[in-house]
Amino acid sequence: MKESSYNMNEEKSILKWAGLAGIVGVFTSILSLTIDLTIVPIFVATESGSSCGPPCVVDASLLGFPSVKASVAAANVFYFLSIIFFAILFLGLYRALRVGGSLGPALFGTGVCLMGLVLLGAGALPSVAFAHLSEVYHAAGTTSQDQTTLVLVSHGVQAIFNETDTVGGYLLAAGLAMFGLAMFQNSSFGKRLGGATIVLSAVALVGISLVSVALDNPNDPFFVILVLVLPLVLGLKLYRLSKILGRAT
Repeated sequence: MKESSYNMNEEKSILKWAGLAGIVGVFTSILSLTIDLTIVPIFVATESGSSCGPPCVVDASLLGFPSVKASVAAANVFYFLSIIFFAILFLGLYRALRVGGSLGPALFGTGVCLMGLVLLGAGALPSVAFAHLSEVYHAAGTTSQDQTTLVLVSHGVQAIFNETDTVGGYLLAAGLAMFGLAMFQNSSFGKRLGGATIVLSAVALVGISLVSVALDNPNDPFFVILVLVLPLVLGLKLYRLSKILGRAT
């Protein structure tokens, strides 16, 4: 009896903290997005007056980077923190969904989501790369030709970040869809939430394909589903489940 009560309390604690991690992760994502929208632009052209459009924008212009360095770094740090919190959320989801016939999709969904977070994390701190390039760009001995070359280098760096974000988004959407499938076989979540999770994940997959890949636009609004909408919904669900377990004990 004591062992059963201990296990229940342990389960409640895991779900509670995983749920809170998801909610806090959404909050830090919003902080990052708010800084990007109000203090520094999310993506900027490498040269003023450029008509190339989204394919030719970078996280930060080397020319103006020193003036926005602190703000860009703050936005990046908040985003990086959200990725850490989401990892905790996904582990909590696995814990909640592992029972019954949902063990397989819950396990596979956790693995795929964590792979996606690794790739998103790889591109979460572009300020580190652009800070170095900016220092070289503004160095006393740097010629105009060198600066032009560094601008091209910044495009290469941005392309790598775009690629890791895109693949990370694909993996995250696929993993969340697997979680949705697991919810169909778990009465605590239900088919309605499972179906909504699968549909939203599919929308994110299609959206990333249309915007990030087809249009080569790094400013992809469909990532909102993956880093705001679903983490908030699932985080709240885990937190509510922990409260239900608390009343049961």
